[in-house]
Amino acid sequence: MSDEEAAAIVTDLEQDVHRFLERTSRAPAVVYRACPTGLRVAFRDGPTGGAGPDGLTRSPGRHDVCSVEHATEHLVLSGLRFLFFVDPDGDARLLHRDEADGVVLVDVADATARTD
Repeated sequence: MSDEEAAAIVTDLEQDVHRFLERTSRAPAVVYRACPTGLRVAFRDGPTGGAGPDGLTRSPGRHDVCSVEHATEHLVLSGLRFLFFVDPDGDARLLHRDEADGVVLVDVADATARTD
Protein backbone atom coordinates (compact mmCIF):
# COMPACT_ATOMS: atom_id res chain seq x y z
CA MET A 1 0.00 0.00 0.00
CA SER A 2 1.04 3.62 -0.25
CA ASP A 3 2.31 5.72 2.66
CA GLU A 4 -0.93 7.67 2.53
CA GLU A 5 -3.11 4.53 2.72
CA ALA A 6 -1.11 3.23 5.69
CA ALA A 7 -1.44 6.62 7.41
CA ALA A 8 -5.22 6.51 6.86
CA ILE A 9 -5.34 3.12 8.62
CA VAL A 10 -3.46 4.49 11.64
CA THR A 11 -5.80 7.48 11.77
CA ASP A 12 -9.07 5.67 11.08
CA LEU A 13 -8.39 2.79 13.48
CA GLU A 14 -6.73 5.04 16.09
CA GLN A 15 -3.62 2.87 16.11
CA ASP A 16 -0.15 3.84 17.35
CA VAL A 17 1.65 2.01 14.53
CA HIS A 18 0.93 0.06 11.35
CA ARG A 19 3.42 -2.15 9.48
CA PHE A 20 3.12 -2.44 5.71
CA LEU A 21 4.97 -2.96 2.43
CA GLU A 22 5.23 0.22 0.39
CA ARG A 23 3.48 -0.28 -2.95
CA THR A 24 6.14 1.03 -5.34
CA SER A 25 9.41 -0.02 -3.69
CA ARG A 26 8.02 -3.08 -1.81
CA ALA A 27 10.11 -1.83 1.12
CA PRO A 28 9.00 -2.91 4.60
CA ALA A 29 7.86 0.13 6.55
CA VAL A 30 5.80 1.42 9.45
CA VAL A 31 3.62 4.47 9.89
CA TYR A 32 3.44 5.69 13.48
CA ARG A 33 2.26 8.58 15.58
CA ALA A 34 5.27 10.88 15.97
CA CYS A 35 3.59 13.54 18.06
CA PRO A 36 0.05 14.46 19.04
CA THR A 37 -0.69 15.98 15.64
CA GLY A 38 1.51 14.15 13.13
CA LEU A 39 2.44 10.85 11.57
CA ARG A 40 5.82 9.57 10.43
CA VAL A 41 6.82 6.77 8.08
CA ALA A 42 9.99 4.72 8.54
CA PHE A 43 11.46 2.25 6.06
CA ARG A 44 13.74 -0.71 6.84
CA ASP A 45 16.60 0.74 4.79
CA GLY A 46 15.97 4.40 5.48
CA PRO A 47 13.90 6.89 3.52
CA THR A 48 12.82 6.24 -0.04
CA GLY A 49 11.80 8.85 -2.57
CA GLY A 50 10.98 12.44 -1.75
CA ALA A 51 8.70 14.00 0.82
CA GLY A 52 5.63 12.15 1.96
CA PRO A 53 2.04 13.30 1.60
CA ASP A 54 0.86 16.30 3.63
CA GLY A 55 1.04 15.63 7.37
CA LEU A 56 3.37 12.63 6.96
CA THR A 57 7.08 13.03 7.65
CA ARG A 58 9.79 10.49 6.88
CA SER A 59 12.17 9.05 9.42
CA PRO A 60 15.68 10.03 8.31
CA GLY A 61 17.74 6.98 9.27
CA ARG A 62 18.24 3.25 9.03
CA HIS A 63 17.09 1.02 11.85
CA ASP A 64 19.21 -0.90 14.32
CA VAL A 65 20.05 -4.55 13.69
CA CYS A 66 19.34 -6.75 16.68
CA SER A 67 17.83 -10.06 17.68
CA VAL A 68 14.17 -10.36 18.61
CA GLU A 69 15.25 -11.12 22.17
CA HIS A 70 17.38 -7.97 22.41
CA ALA A 71 14.64 -5.85 20.82
CA THR A 72 12.08 -7.24 23.27
CA GLU A 73 14.34 -6.40 26.20
CA HIS A 74 14.85 -2.88 24.83
CA LEU A 75 11.11 -2.39 24.37
CA VAL A 76 10.34 -3.53 27.91
CA LEU A 77 13.11 -1.49 29.56
CA SER A 78 12.50 1.67 27.51
CA GLY A 79 8.77 1.89 28.08
CA LEU A 80 8.17 2.43 24.35
CA ARG A 81 4.81 1.32 22.89
CA PHE A 82 6.48 -0.26 19.82
CA LEU A 83 9.87 -0.89 18.22
CA PHE A 84 10.65 -1.21 14.49
CA PHE A 85 13.99 -2.94 13.93
CA VAL A 86 15.94 -5.19 11.57
CA ASP A 87 16.82 -8.71 12.67
CA PRO A 88 20.22 -10.32 11.89
CA ASP A 89 18.72 -11.93 8.74
CA GLY A 90 17.84 -8.46 7.39
CA ASP A 91 14.09 -8.77 7.96
CA ALA A 92 12.21 -5.71 9.20
CA ARG A 93 10.32 -6.59 12.39
CA LEU A 94 7.81 -4.84 14.60
CA LEU A 95 7.27 -5.39 18.30
CA HIS A 96 4.41 -3.66 20.08
CA ARG A 97 2.65 -3.75 23.41
CA ASP A 98 -0.88 -5.11 23.55
CA GLU A 99 -3.75 -3.95 25.78
CA ALA A 100 -2.54 -6.17 28.65
CA ASP A 101 0.99 -4.66 28.34
CA GLY A 102 2.34 -7.88 26.82
CA VAL A 103 4.81 -7.79 23.93
CA VAL A 104 3.63 -8.91 20.47
CA LEU A 105 5.86 -9.66 17.47
CA VAL A 106 4.14 -8.79 14.20
CA ASP A 107 5.01 -11.50 11.70
CA VAL A 108 4.27 -10.60 8.11
CA ALA A 109 6.75 -12.88 6.36
CA ASP A 110 4.07 -14.02 3.91
CA ALA A 111 3.20 -10.42 2.93
CA THR A 112 6.21 -10.20 0.58
CA ALA A 113 4.57 -12.77 -1.70
CA ARG A 114 1.43 -10.65 -2.24
CA THR A 115 1.09 -8.61 -5.40
CA ASP A 116 -1.82 -6.27 -4.57
